[in-house]
Amino acid sequence: MVSNFPTAYKMCVGHGERILTWSGERSALMAFRNDFLVPAFHEGAMSGAVSAAGGKNVRVVGRRLSLLDVDYSLTWD
Repeated sequence: MVSNFPTAYKMCVGHGERILTWSGERSALMAFRNDFLVPAFHEGAMSGAVSAAGGKNVRVVGRRLSLLDVDYSLTWD
Protein backbone atom coordinates (compact mmCIF):
# COMPACT_ATOMS: atom_id res chain seq x y z
CA MET A 1 0.00 0.00 0.00
CA VAL A 2 2.78 2.44 0.85
CA SER A 3 4.10 1.98 -2.69
CA ASN A 4 0.90 3.62 -3.92
CA PHE A 5 1.20 6.78 -1.78
CA PRO A 6 2.77 8.93 -4.55
CA THR A 7 0.03 7.96 -7.02
CA ALA A 8 -2.75 8.44 -4.48
CA TYR A 9 -1.51 11.93 -3.62
CA LYS A 10 -1.18 12.81 -7.31
CA MET A 11 -4.82 11.84 -7.86
CA CYS A 12 -6.03 13.91 -4.89
CA VAL A 13 -3.78 16.97 -5.02
CA GLY A 14 -2.96 18.96 -8.16
CA HIS A 15 0.32 20.42 -6.95
CA GLY A 16 3.71 19.17 -5.79
CA GLU A 17 5.75 16.05 -6.27
CA ARG A 18 6.05 12.96 -4.08
CA ILE A 19 8.97 10.55 -4.18
CA LEU A 20 9.03 7.25 -2.29
CA THR A 21 12.29 5.59 -1.29
CA TRP A 22 12.28 2.31 0.63
CA SER A 23 14.74 2.24 3.54
CA GLY A 24 13.80 -1.22 4.84
CA GLU A 25 11.11 -3.89 4.77
CA ARG A 26 8.86 -1.79 7.03
CA SER A 27 10.28 1.67 6.58
CA ALA A 28 10.29 4.29 3.87
CA LEU A 29 11.08 7.91 3.15
CA MET A 30 8.47 10.03 1.39
CA ALA A 31 9.83 13.25 -0.08
CA PHE A 32 7.21 15.95 -0.66
CA ARG A 33 8.32 18.82 -2.87
CA ASN A 34 6.41 22.04 -3.56
CA ASP A 35 3.57 21.01 -1.24
CA PHE A 36 1.37 23.60 0.44
CA LEU A 37 -0.25 21.47 3.17
CA VAL A 38 1.19 21.41 6.67
CA PRO A 39 3.31 18.44 7.76
CA ALA A 40 0.87 17.45 10.53
CA PHE A 41 -1.79 16.79 7.88
CA HIS A 42 0.42 14.39 5.92
CA GLU A 43 1.74 12.71 9.08
CA GLY A 44 -1.83 11.96 10.13
CA ALA A 45 -2.96 10.84 6.67
CA MET A 46 -0.05 8.45 6.16
CA SER A 47 -0.22 7.12 9.71
CA GLY A 48 -3.94 6.49 9.40
CA ALA A 49 -3.59 4.73 6.06
CA VAL A 50 -0.84 2.39 7.26
CA SER A 51 -2.76 1.67 10.49
CA ALA A 52 -5.96 0.94 8.55
CA ALA A 53 -4.01 -1.54 6.41
CA GLY A 54 -2.92 -3.43 9.53
CA GLY A 55 0.34 -1.69 10.42
CA LYS A 56 1.19 -1.64 14.12
CA ASN A 57 3.26 0.93 16.00
CA VAL A 58 3.10 3.27 13.02
CA ARG A 59 5.34 6.29 13.21
CA VAL A 60 5.47 9.13 10.70
CA VAL A 61 7.83 12.03 11.33
CA GLY A 62 8.19 14.99 9.00
CA ARG A 63 11.44 16.91 8.65
CA ARG A 64 10.96 20.31 7.03
CA LEU A 65 13.68 21.17 4.52
CA SER A 66 12.18 24.47 3.36
CA LEU A 67 8.82 26.21 3.30
CA LEU A 68 7.34 23.79 0.73
CA ASP A 69 9.64 20.74 1.01
CA VAL A 70 9.36 18.06 3.72
CA ASP A 71 10.80 14.56 4.06
CA TYR A 72 8.65 12.07 5.98
CA SER A 73 10.10 9.01 7.67
CA LEU A 74 7.60 6.13 7.91
CA THR A 75 8.12 3.07 10.09
CA TRP A 76 5.74 0.34 11.28
CA ASP A 77 5.64 -3.22 12.59
